[in-house]
Amino acid sequence: VFVSLVEQNTAQDALCVEEYCKTFGSKVIARARVREGVTKILRSMDEAEDAKCPHLDQINVVAIHHFAAKGPIYARSLHRKTLGNQEFCLQLDAHSQLSQNWDEGLIQEFQTTHNEFAVLSTVPPNVADKDNMQPGGSQQTKVPRQCSVTVQDNGIPDFDYLDAKKEKSNAYALDLNEPLLSRAWS
Repeated sequence: VFVSLVEQNTAQDALCVEEYCKTFGSKVIARARVREGVTKILRSMDEAEDAKCPHLDQINVVAIHHFAAKGPIYARSLHRKTLGNQEFCLQLDAHSQLSQNWDEGLIQEFQTTHNEFAVLSTVPPNVADKDNMQPGGSQQTKVPRQCSVTVQDNGIPDFDYLDAKKEKSNAYALDLNEPLLSRAWS
């Protein structure tokens, strides 16, 4: 498993890999003051420190200073720069919450597509609905889906939930036995 991170932080913000390694007593990031208001982030090249942090060699980071950040859509697009020759790729946002055994379920779902080029995508449920929508929940067979794609004036796609009357609504696929082919993904 390889982890790729795109972070849009200030120099004073803690980096994800820094916090992860800290839990194992390893300091892999250092900061140096260049001048007033300018801090440089340095990657420690100390093999002893690296050895304390499990799987560090499986973590790739693209770091963008906050003033150059262009938001989540741009950040998501940068993940491709960290990919190697992995068989599978999973991309999710930092606020995502995963259910128990999510990895096994995801692999099973991918296999049911019978398509090696399939892209599995969904809109995560509202945090308040999460427990009801996971396996064993009262709405476990209800899957949020995006039904319409319109292109905004600035060229960015906008994914809407439209009902039969072309009015915005919550759209769900129910009781699926296999993944649903869709014309859009997010």
